[in-house]
Amino acid sequence: MITSEASYLNSLNVLYNHFIKNLANSEMLTKEEFDTLFGKVEAVKVCSEKLIYDLEKCWQENILLHGVCDIVQKHAEENFHVYVSYCENQILLDETLRGLKEKPSFVELLRQLESSSTCQSLTLYSFLMLPMQRITRWPLLADAVLKRLSPQDSEYLTCQYSLATLNKIVNQCNEGARRKERENEMRKIVTQLEFGKGVPPVEIISESRWLIRSGSVTHMQQRSDEIKLTFGKRFVKITLHLFLFNDLLIVTKPKRLEIRTRLTKSRCRDDICVDFSLKFVI
Repeated sequence: MITSEASYLNSLNVLYNHFIKNLANSEMLTKEEFDTLFGKVEAVKVCSEKLIYDLEKCWQENILLHGVCDIVQKHAEENFHVYVSYCENQILLDETLRGLKEKPSFVELLRQLESSSTCQSLTLYSFLMLPMQRITRWPLLADAVLKRLSPQDSEYLTCQYSLATLNKIVNQCNEGARRKERENEMRKIVTQLEFGKGVPPVEIISESRWLIRSGSVTHMQQRSDEIKLTFGKRFVKITLHLFLFNDLLIVTKPKRLEIRTRLTKSRCRDDICVDFSLKFVI
């Protein structure tokens, strides 16, 4: 626990002193881009500093590290919430870094920073992923300690408790990342949808809604009986794009066709299903 946390903190210091400070001085990033990439690094760094201080103090006071599980439990409850916030930011972090890598000047500066011996051939992205990797490693460390304790050991129950707390935090990190990914996906979908004139818009974004699947299908529409068919086809192929959410189905056509289509919402509760229809253009 101590050696791995010390190595992790050393890497965070490289991220802070080498990458963050140099990029801050370069003025290549907007304030929003800088905050997205590095705004949450300071919090996880402080969290690690507090933890390593208590772990090393415990080691200095007793070589057998009695009470180390209590220390981990205390910090997990009081400080590890910063990892949840960090993991929630992963989607925006990835998008921001991809966008910056389209700028030649940023790419050149990043190449210079990453070629430094300080980085040990690791990329900026590798350093930014460290907090996410670290929080998922903590349950493994606690479990390794637990397996080396007997049920009669005085710290056995404490280690079990700390392991359960760490697993809970990791689950919160995973759920937070998934929630932010869903929100980001929903925002992108909303930008694709456009409703026709006189049609009240449907509020697509909701905390309880997420996309299950989307894709194109071909709708075979029968021609009107009034049209005389000599060599023509009896059916017309129309390309539709479906957005299936957990509580909503949207059927659309590409906007370039400028054809109004039907939006069908199906809200089901037990055996009750109510359908709502709107006209819209996408």
